Amino acid sequence: DVTGPTSRIAAYGSYSYNLAITGKTKISFGAALGFQQYKIDGSQLVLSDQSTGTLGTAVEWMPDMNLGYWLSNPRYYFGASLNQVFQNKLKFSEISNGGNNKLNNHYFITGGYLFGYHTDLHFIPSVMIKFVNPAPVTFDLNAKFKYKEKVWLGVSYRREDAIVFLTGVTINRLVDVGYAYDYGMSPLSRQSSGSHEFMLGLR
Repeated sequence: DVTGPTSRIAAYGSYSYNLAITGKTKISFGAALGFQQYKIDGSQLVLSDQSTGTLGTAVEWMPDMNLGYWLSNPRYYFGASLNQVFQNKLKFSEISNGGNNKLNNHYFITGGYLFGYHTDLHFIPSVMIKFVNPAPVTFDLNAKFKYKEKVWLGVSYRREDAIVFLTGVTINRLVDVGYAYDYGMSPLSRQSSGSHEFMLGLR
């Protein structure tokens, strides 16, 4: 990922353990362990108090780990995850004269319920809550209708950010094809007319 003078490269290996609790209810535990490289190209930075010379390039390598679990059955699901478990510090001494920047924990909680389990038309409301200090708590509210496990329509509201419209179809129970459109509601919408996402899933 590259954003202006900063860039990030990461690689992970992941593993999950799945356990049947009772009937069709299952729980899964997962972990991803890997490394990250953060880089700042100081030549692209101009500081207000910079008097002489050009800032150098700072590179930090560090381990990283993410954890999560998932509880589900055909009628509901609930999950939670924690990213950047180690909360590594980015010293960047070449740029910040020894100042520290910490990679804070990211928390995610999600859950949903299926109404109309014994009918052809299913209604699936769900929510995802996201938090990282010191940013405020944010959330996604979602609602999806699915007919005969073949066609779905849905809408999602992302707090102070966007409304998302989505649709899709399942072909021969093997292929999922979907489309989503994000209509921005944040100040970024002045520079963007929204985003389009096309999805292809293979079972």
